[in-house]
Amino acid sequence: MRSQRLLALICVIVTSICCVQLLASFLSSTEPDEFRRPLGKSLKALTATPKMTVHRVNQNLSSNDLMLAVRQRKRTSVEKSSEPYRRLRPGGALIQETKKLSNGTTVGWIPAYNRTVFKLLHASPPCKAEDVYVAVIVSGGKNFLRRQAIRKTWGSQLKTVFVLGANETVNPDLETEAIRYKDIVQADFREGYYNLTYNTITALRWVTMYCPAAEYIIKGDDDSWFNIDLLKTEVAIRAEDPMILGMLFVNAARNVKSSSKWYTPNEVLAQKTYPKFVSGAGLTAKTFFFPHSYVVTRTAATLLYKKLLMEPLILNLEDLFITGFLANEIGIERKKIREFYNHRFPKKQVNGCTYGQLLQSHEISPSEMMKLWKDIRNPNLRC
Repeated sequence: MRSQRLLALICVIVTSICCVQLLASFLSSTEPDEFRRPLGKSLKALTATPKMTVHRVNQNLSSNDLMLAVRQRKRTSVEKSSEPYRRLRPGGALIQETKKLSNGTTVGWIPAYNRTVFKLLHASPPCKAEDVYVAVIVSGGKNFLRRQAIRKTWGSQLKTVFVLGANETVNPDLETEAIRYKDIVQADFREGYYNLTYNTITALRWVTMYCPAAEYIIKGDDDSWFNIDLLKTEVAIRAEDPMILGMLFVNAARNVKSSSKWYTPNEVLAQKTYPKFVSGAGLTAKTFFFPHSYVVTRTAATLLYKKLLMEPLILNLEDLFITGFLANEIGIERKKIREFYNHRFPKKQVNGCTYGQLLQSHEISPSEMMKLWKDIRNPNLRC
């Protein structure tokens, strides 16, 4: 009897202590009135039905079908690749960071991209919530006519920005253009072929900072033609995340021709073949030709950008370095996409019949781009 009373007393004491602790926790966590959110707003936010944004699509898929494909696409886990490609780091066999060949080509390594050094001189306004597809086009300061042709044709179908470096002197025409069109992204690095890697990093940097809703990033040059309607449909159906899509190369032989601007010395790559990579490339037996066009999913763009901030860079192999070496190390899948030729058809005129079903093409002049745009939008076109 005595033990029962003692047990009951202990239970009462424990219960009292718990109640006191709960009361103290509640009082300490209570915010002042000016920091509290009205309960009505919280309930409204919780019970509100999210709105589905409808985007412009082509006749092959309805807007609901396309959005469903975008929002419910399969996300793949990112695992480090087990492919046996060994990319040598600066130091060791490569005594200097860079090596200049007799033809003026610089190969090897340069320090990682420094955001404090390469400040953004111009940054296009942020994307809108409906900007699921974004095009980032590498351009040159003097290429106004090419940019204007894109603005008037396929670039008008989605958020499009032009990524540039800088010259030693300020280009007043480019300054005016940036203010007028608000689609220029310019960083403070010297323009030039061997700084194209900087262009790509700047593009990924801008997308990461200013386009949180972008699901797919379309990268190209200012003489690239994209059939946006067809490309949107193809990408929405085929893409997983993270992934890079374009023309795919597997087991391509390493370029050992020292006179080539794509020369890859032993000090940079230990293997005789390159890792799998994506590029809009025309491949011949002895040389590579890289027009630098592909599609990157959101997660892939973020992973590549973070990796590029930590990695020393290869100067003369931009797309191979990013979509091959780095994507391989991170574990980003790369996939071939149909009709993504990225080169001009020899001996064929540029018109809606020869180029109408291509997802992407390269080396298209401003006048040809305007004609192609007119042709594919002509319902009476007969081939």
